[in-house]
Amino acid sequence: MYIRIENLPPGTTAEEINEMIGESPAFKGTRITDAGNPDNVVAFIEVDTTHAGAQAMADKLNDSFYKERRLKAFAMTLIND
Repeated sequence: MYIRIENLPPGTTAEEINEMIGESPAFKGTRITDAGNPDNVVAFIEVDTTHAGAQAMADKLNDSFYKERRLKAFAMTLIND
């Protein structure tokens, strides 16, 4: 499972994402991309949990603020590499 976090500020690093979400044995890794739009950084956090568990984690992040940006977060099953 993955949690997708959108609208992160430019220059956001995986380390900053990990600090923001805290530590959990469910977190397996973080990928960051701007996919050609440096003003909209997206993070994909791999989690070892069910879809319901990932959605609960995403719900805690959704509509929260990080560096004055309102984040959007949701659970997803797959990502394209």
